[in-house]
Amino acid sequence: MKKILMILFLFCSIRTFAHPPKSITIHFDPATHILKVTMHHEVKDTVKHFINRIDIVWNEQDAVRQDFAIQLDSGKQEALYILPGAKPGDKITVTSHCNVYGKKKETFQL
Repeated sequence: MKKILMILFLFCSIRTFAHPPKSITIHFDPATHILKVTMHHEVKDTVKHFINRIDIVWNEQDAVRQDFAIQLDSGKQEALYILPGAKPGDKITVTSHCNVYGKKKETFQL
């Protein structure tokens, strides 16, 4: 019984301190075809708790999957991608994953 309570306590503790990304914003420059993705994720230690993966689906097709080893900024993770042929009206879905707990998914129209 004590082991079960300890495991339950540890699981709840991890979830208390870990959290999924708060929000995702994107900016697309149609002249350069550069997509800038900003994943807002406040952390104290960017090496132990960070955005570890981003998945981008472009018009229902897998376009990008990138893994990160750390988060470069304690408030956010940013990434730039070139999407040749992207145009206004295209649909982009971004999924951002926290290495400790949770993920955030947002869909945008360029």
